[in-house]
Amino acid sequence: MPVLSTVGIKALYYAPINQTDPKKMPESGWKPVDVYQDTCTFVDKDATITTHKSETSSKKIIQKSKEGSDLVFSIMDPSIDERVAFEGGEKGTDGSYNTYTEPETVKNIELAFKVFPMEGLVLNIPCATVSAKKNTTYSAKGISLLDVTANPNGVITYSENPTMPEK
Repeated sequence: MPVLSTVGIKALYYAPINQTDPKKMPESGWKPVDVYQDTCTFVDKDATITTHKSETSSKKIIQKSKEGSDLVFSIMDPSIDERVAFEGGEKGTDGSYNTYTEPETVKNIELAFKVFPMEGLVLNIPCATVSAKKNTTYSAKGISLLDVTANPNGVITYSENPTMPEK
């Protein structure tokens, strides 16, 4: 039996959530992002553990609750369309050039995600709340990144299906 291990990242796609049923993966609208090296992680948050102890006996009750997971990655040189998708705001034009205007208030953004590793199981998140922040260094060795954190809202699945979405 071959050993299945998850290694590296081949592609990361996002799409608007399935409006009919946010628990199901969208069937279309997928767009790839250029993920900056060594920034894509999917990590469980620490569980909350509550211990209840009796003062009159040795009785002890321990309650654990799962606190969810975070998909964290940075988009390398984000486009105006990616800024609109992940931060909110508006795309416009200034003569013959596209512009991006940031939102005045934080927007509630929900997106679906697919993460394709070089080898291993594909991560499928049908609905996640997204927060993004700029991380740009204006220097000769600097780069513009958009740091994204996606908190899944619901069930996450893993799949052996390596088929990339159609763009």
